[in-house]
Amino acid sequence: MSQPMELDHERAHQLRALAARIEEHDGIAAFGAAALTDLDRPEPRDEYAVIVQDGEPVAFAWCDGASAELGVHPDHRRAGLGSRLLTEVYDRHPSVGVWAHGTLPAARRLAEREGLSIDRELWFMEVDLTPIEELITQDPGQVETELTPPEGMVIRAFTPEDEDALLEVNAAAFAHHPEQGQLDAPAFAELRAQDWFEPHLLRVVVDEAAGRERLAGFVWLKPVRPGVIELFVLGVHPDYQGRRLGTLLIREGLVTAINMGATRAELYVDGADDVATHSYERQGFQHTGTDTHYVRETPLA
Repeated sequence: MSQPMELDHERAHQLRALAARIEEHDGIAAFGAAALTDLDRPEPRDEYAVIVQDGEPVAFAWCDGASAELGVHPDHRRAGLGSRLLTEVYDRHPSVGVWAHGTLPAARRLAEREGLSIDRELWFMEVDLTPIEELITQDPGQVETELTPPEGMVIRAFTPEDEDALLEVNAAAFAHHPEQGQLDAPAFAELRAQDWFEPHLLRVVVDEAAGRERLAGFVWLKPVRPGVIELFVLGVHPDYQGRRLGTLLIREGLVTAINMGATRAELYVDGADDVATHSYERQGFQHTGTDTHYVRETPLA
């Protein structure tokens, strides 16, 4: 794969444009935020394999050593470029997993042809906020009850002093999650530096019992386009499981989104996490798409 320092500003701009063209054609992004954010760094940390024709990139793959993603320009498909990219990725990282966002038919065919099997599924879920907004208008008392924290707890906006506690809760809540569980202080700072970040969209629930504050959970909202808010991350410390804080934080996130004028909310959740998926379904979310993580059963020698 091409080394990070070979990605100059012009090439990075071309890859962003290619990713946008692929998303426009497919109706879903081929690359996640990590791959595109890395392109913005003066010296990208990760690796990119790029196929160029007539001076323009027509396909590329991103890999951080653990996971990879790839995309091919719509006008250059069915020419084996996807297989070429996978070969280059696996030559460098034999045990890497590959994400197929949206799990489109072409991605399924490529995975089958290359001998990949499904390792994980990430569900995309959506909810129409209009009925919830009507409920707030017609029966605010019911919503207020659902948003009332347990005795001794309060919900408020994140402050910089919460950083260490939030990272601790995140690590505990996502201890077995291969991506979210790795969030550290530099990555957290980088996320807060994004244009979409606003402190009031990171809501924390704090336990004030025993005379000191302890952060018990949080919900982080991300505006993705006009009228649409993503529940970016929701985490509850294992010590507070079983106290309905997850439901409380979901509702806090949805009402906050409505107060910002959003009409739809969306999120991604591990499809194998029955507790989480059922919690979201009870709040009206519907499973409308799937990202699939593929692996090779036996890495190539």
